[in-house]
Amino acid sequence: MIPPYRVDILHPRDIIEDIAIGYGMWRIEPCELEGYMIGRLSDKRVFEDKIADLLVGLGFQEVFNYILTDPDIHISKMCLSEDLIKVKSPKSKSHSVLRRWLIPSLLQNLSLSKKEEYPQKIFEIGHVVKRVDSKIEEEIHLA
Repeated sequence: MIPPYRVDILHPRDIIEDIAIGYGMWRIEPCELEGYMIGRLSDKRVFEDKIADLLVGLGFQEVFNYILTDPDIHISKMCLSEDLIKVKSPKSKSHSVLRRWLIPSLLQNLSLSKKEEYPQKIFEIGHVVKRVDSKIEEEIHLA
């Protein structure tokens, strides 16, 4: 039983940590991992990075927008009210649907930076979500 005054114990690992501290951390011998792996980027990610590097080299600036977006952006910029995938209980309206296209967010970026010098050359490589039959599929798009 955990005493009520121990508000720092939330999980079983907190008790294990207390036992290790009481025993003495210096007494615990480190052990070598049995196996190891060398991480690397997937071929798809390497391709995306090459495309991004190419576009940056051509003078474009890469932007990153959230996959959660405002439905009004899709409706006003692209007239896309159909088939938007809604978040069940969003914390705010500005993050209440999953984006289906990259272009509405890019148009929003441009509308918020009207005072900047033209031409504004921006691009995004990002995830979009579509409903196909009764399934939801995630794809990577470039715009």
